Amino acid sequence: MGKNQRLKEQRKVEGLQKELKKEARWKLTRSIVSGISVGIILGSAAFLGVKTMNIKLFPAKKTETTAKSYKTGDHKYSKAPDMQIDTDKSYLAKFETGQGTFEVTLAAKDAPKTVNNFVTLARDKYYDGLTFHRIVKDFMIQGGDPDGTGSGGPGYKFDDEKVVGDYAQGTIAMANSGKNTNGSQFFIMTGDYSGGKLPKDYVIFGKVTSGMDVVSKLNQTATEDNGSGESSKPLEKVMISKVTIETK
Repeated sequence: MGKNQRLKEQRKVEGLQKELKKEARWKLTRSIVSGISVGIILGSAAFLGVKTMNIKLFPAKKTETTAKSYKTGDHKYSKAPDMQIDTDKSYLAKFETGQGTFEVTLAAKDAPKTVNNFVTLARDKYYDGLTFHRIVKDFMIQGGDPDGTGSGGPGYKFDDEKVVGDYAQGTIAMANSGKNTNGSQFFIMTGDYSGGKLPKDYVIFGKVTSGMDVVSKLNQTATEDNGSGESSKPLEKVMISKVTIETK
């Protein structure tokens, strides 16, 4: 074999060796990458497993037919409460305020649906910490709005009932924005608007039977224009600390 031929064969062998080394390196790289991928997958699975293990499961609570059963958020409910009260019993609402305490005897027989709504919300502490956001001297004080603006409510509306009685001093009735739009807002009369002075568009559901002097003090709170030409926005918060219900 000539010299040139030997050189040619040697270069061919060296070329084959380079290709074998390159293939070996590629196999090693693929093996490493595969190992890393498996590690990532296994690591991810382990992380998800930890996250899953941190999920706590609780037994379902027995559903109670109260306003709380329908609660969807802060002071919001998905529907009006089912009937809770017994119209053969008497219900007394005790209001605690910064000026003192007053009591309202609720008219369960005359306005069962409205009294049921008020009693259920009160028992759910709905009114605790709210304000009398609208005060018109010698007319009324209005409260029960979680927003404190006059436009808030519980997230539902319910129909009117027949108005029994008149808007004499101490009467408590539902505030509304029109027919069948009752929610949580109410007002207490501090003046006498009976005899047709106030149209019978607001369901009466009780009367102050103790502490009317406290209601009168609340009605004397200094006010300013509420933005619509009515001097009814209290210059200081008139808080309802707590409303509790007694059954007799």
